[in-house]
Amino acid sequence: MNDAKGRRFKWWRALVHVLAIPALFLGYQLLFNGGAPGRLGWKAVGILFVLWTVTAIPTSYLSQTGRKAASKGLALLTAAGLYFGGGPLIVAMTRPSFTAEERAALVAVDEGSGRRLRHPALGFSLLHPGAGFVPSVSQAFRADAHFYAFDNLALRERLVVGVFKGKGESAASLQSLAESMRQELAQGDVKGFAGTPSLVTPVEGPLRAVALSAPMNAGYELHARAYGLDVPGRSPFAVFIGISTTAPEAYADLLSSFRP
Repeated sequence: MNDAKGRRFKWWRALVHVLAIPALFLGYQLLFNGGAPGRLGWKAVGILFVLWTVTAIPTSYLSQTGRKAASKGLALLTAAGLYFGGGPLIVAMTRPSFTAEERAALVAVDEGSGRRLRHPALGFSLLHPGAGFVPSVSQAFRADAHFYAFDNLALRERLVVGVFKGKGESAASLQSLAESMRQELAQGDVKGFAGTPSLVTPVEGPLRAVALSAPMNAGYELHARAYGLDVPGRSPFAVFIGISTTAPEAYADLLSSFRP
């Protein structure tokens, strides 16, 4: 295929143009991220690759046939569109969503080691905080997150359990999730919190876990841990366990009682 000046369009050069960016991305993930696709997920990466391919071929054609200004303009326009519109839209479209059974309420069960709260579909459990705590909230936070709360009205204490789908598959994922929470609390826009939250720290042990704490008003403190949860046949999950109290030492066993 020739242009008006006889410059010939070469498909192999267009193919190189198409494959260059995906090859660099995949190489980076394999070398530095264990082959994981990062926060986007492979489905979103695949969609972006298709969109890139659709644009890369005409961009290469314009470049090869002497229309370099038009080629650069199309490339910049595509990059801006993906960054400001396409990227966030694709992330929203590919974000894993909870099923109805994954949003089931936590149930109290008696075991030999004591009373526990168990998720009937995902199987994880933790120690029950005590007889004074009653279920108060079971709320879909967004498509890929659900929160449960148990309140002790007499002590004005609250246990919060947050479940995040598509998170927690690695220590880095847990660190990122907890760090985003810490930054939100540090901004001072969350009601009831005051002061600077502690840094997110890894928790030693056989389970993937990180710890976070933050000062609250009236002498209360939030102490929390986030755990990674692998459930066969499902996406990975992160389980956030937090207790707001004036006596954090009384709930140390609760925070470390998570069982996948």
